[in-house]
Amino acid sequence: MTRRNIVWGIPLLCLVTSPLWYTPVSNFLAPREGVEFATGQGGKDIQNFSMDGVILYQYKNDAAVAIIRADQVSTGKESEKIFLKKVDSDLYDDAGNLTRITSDRGIYNSKLEILTLTKNVVVQKDVDQQQLNTELLVYNGKARTVNCPGNTLITTKDGVIDGGNLLYTIADGSYDIGGGVRCSFNGFLAP
Repeated sequence: MTRRNIVWGIPLLCLVTSPLWYTPVSNFLAPREGVEFATGQGGKDIQNFSMDGVILYQYKNDAAVAIIRADQVSTGKESEKIFLKKVDSDLYDDAGNLTRITSDRGIYNSKLEILTLTKNVVVQKDVDQQQLNTELLVYNGKARTVNCPGNTLITTKDGVIDGGNLLYTIADGSYDIGGGVRCSFNGFLAP
């Protein structure tokens, strides 16, 4: 027999004898009952994404209470956290008054409804002609509060308030400023 005939003979022999060996081999290689197989991701669905030019809406009683725009949005290891770059958000109080908040970075936790903004945070409340500057701001969508745990500078048409921290409740419009507050108001005479 020549070498060429042997090469053709091996597949032909497997094909002809397959009824004899196919059933025992396939039974041996078949998965056993009760055995769970691991997927490539450990059985977890991964939802990583990155998008540009995104707008997120939060509604309460069929009315928008928050609109969050970002130049870039992405997710990480935790699926409920959304990372934002160049954030521009609008918050509405119960009377419909607009408060605009901008920052360089942010993290939105969709499960807890918490937006954390960092780096060059600016809050503009047009109805009261106020502007707040800080480096860290936490907006809690469920409690409808704004918390600035670090230094805050509030500028109004009547003066400047420089504080160590701030807690603002959107529902009733109350401010709580602490941590060494310094105030300078226009129109006050020195004693």
